[in-house]
Amino acid sequence: MRVGPRAHLAYCTNVHPGEDWAQVRASLEGPVAEVRARVAPGRPWALGLRLSGPAADTLAAEPAELAWLRAWLDRHDAYVFTVNAFPRGPFHGTAVKDRAYRPDWRERGRLDYTLRVAGLLAGLAPAGVDPTVSTVPVTFGAFPRDAAADAAMRANLLAAREGLARLADRTGRRVRLALEPEPLCLLGTAREAADFLAALYEADPAARDWIGVNLDACHHAVEFEGPAAALRLLRAEGIPVLKVHLSAALALPPTPPALNRLAAMDEPTYLHQTFLRLADGSVERHPDIPQGVAAARRDPARVREARAHFHVPLHAGDLGDGLRSTSPELLGLLDALAADPAACDQLEIETYTWAVLPPALRAATVADQVVREYEWTLAEFRSRGWNAA
Repeated sequence: MRVGPRAHLAYCTNVHPGEDWAQVRASLEGPVAEVRARVAPGRPWALGLRLSGPAADTLAAEPAELAWLRAWLDRHDAYVFTVNAFPRGPFHGTAVKDRAYRPDWRERGRLDYTLRVAGLLAGLAPAGVDPTVSTVPVTFGAFPRDAAADAAMRANLLAAREGLARLADRTGRRVRLALEPEPLCLLGTAREAADFLAALYEADPAARDWIGVNLDACHHAVEFEGPAAALRLLRAEGIPVLKVHLSAALALPPTPPALNRLAAMDEPTYLHQTFLRLADGSVERHPDIPQGVAAARRDPARVREARAHFHVPLHAGDLGDGLRSTSPELLGLLDALAADPAACDQLEIETYTWAVLPPALRAATVADQVVREYEWTLAEFRSRGWNAA
């Protein structure tokens, strides 16, 4: 759907199981169709599709399934402007953790998967939209690196740029690649993303037309830099912000009740990077909830606030025991977008952790949660003069 003067708004289907095409198709026939009917009856509606490696392979190899997807979009007056190609492998019901970043941009498998998804998206996106594929922030910080690995990363990203240009020559569709900064990755902050991409553009000036940033509000909140500040920095540095994830992180004071609640939210599926803002203004970074909670408990007097990479519902607000969402910072990002509509024209609601949220934070069904997030988001846009169309 359209919001405001020029933006497209969708939600990311990574909230639904989609480890292969059969699961993606089942979600489209079930909860996705329900959300579509409830959110935007009688007007065009946008979908942010997540395609795993196996799902993309099936669509590329089986024309009948790709035709089914096109027919589904036509039947529901829906369109796709972006695909999440971040996790190539399983993303639900198993220990994902740092496997979400594999393969990374050192590996040929990441390049091949990305270009396969881009080719599918070129045939799905409507005219008048330059669609995007979001991807890992190059590599996870804990993965071993050396000069050869760094050279492979740059080479594969520039090969992706060349592949996207060839795709545009064949199809007339300009599909762009959006690197998504995430805590404890090579690209964690907006500054790190700006510096990395500036060097890439210097090596290949044409890359600026094809490779930019997917700004995730949750991730920049965890970094304590704030998503609105991240947007302003990227804009000032001339880095294209190709997509924005509307998302919220978990924030809490270092009190025993709050830390106990956070400790209870530790779960085996996703990596929940946990950062502490200290009394001196510095930020201490921990790879997951147990390490962050242990550090805060050792000396709570030095900690002012903790934040965890836990995508909580946008409308959650006060979660009790001092826990809250970072939705106020997301509202600041909406203010920045409303003030500068040219900053980004692709927006996506992304709260994928529904299945691992504590019961008190869940709606009745995942479709109910997504609908509530749409209602919250659209109301906030209306208050800023951005109506849906």
